[in-house]
Amino acid sequence: MNKRSLNAKFFRVSLKVLLFLWVLDSEAVAQDKKSLQLMASDGIKPILSFPHRLSLPNESDCQVVTLRFYLHEILLKHEGRLVWTSGNSHYLFDSSVASTLDIPLGVSAATRVDEISFVIGVDSALQVNGAHSGVLDPIQGMYWTWQSGYIHWKLETESLDSASDSSLTWHVGGYRAPYNSLRVIRYAVNTASTNYLFTVDIRRLINDVWGRVPLSVMSPSAHAMKLADSFQSCIQWQD
Repeated sequence: MNKRSLNAKFFRVSLKVLLFLWVLDSEAVAQDKKSLQLMASDGIKPILSFPHRLSLPNESDCQVVTLRFYLHEILLKHEGRLVWTSGNSHYLFDSSVASTLDIPLGVSAATRVDEISFVIGVDSALQVNGAHSGVLDPIQGMYWTWQSGYIHWKLETESLDSASDSSLTWHVGGYRAPYNSLRVIRYAVNTASTNYLFTVDIRRLINDVWGRVPLSVMSPSAHAMKLADSFQSCIQWQD
């Protein structure tokens, strides 16, 4: 068995153990509800705390210090029929607060669901009305006051190599054409599932765009669109 296969096997086992422990302690399970969980990974193992050390494609080392992203419009479907929606609610993954985001869903664990989807970012209808409160409060550090718009997601790293500063600052936002960086995550799921675990593979994200976008992206642009596409592909359901 090669190293890549061993890493993939270790990753799946780690996630299954974490999911089992999470299910035991989940508020959603106590309420007999389905639930959605999101967490970051480095492609080899789940990231349980931040900062997290990571090797870059240029063989220098960095530490991931910040990962934040919004999601909204969670939809559960069965055979094409809408079963439940989160409505106008928005949720924020913030690595400075916790390594996981747990969202109880408003349906019983026994409800049949074969598709789940959600949108990464902040609803464009809300953005035209300026800043909001709660998780959308500008105090969260996810609002561009100079542009009156929200950052959909941000990734920040610090270089650990004094000879080569490859620190990343990627703040991705924009909701107007041609730089609408909202992205939909959609997966067919097992109807027997009660807990939906999604991971964000940070290593894959960095590797995918390395050399194609600047180390700093902080406004709506073509580079931000590339980052948004890569971020979308790096969010995966762990069945």
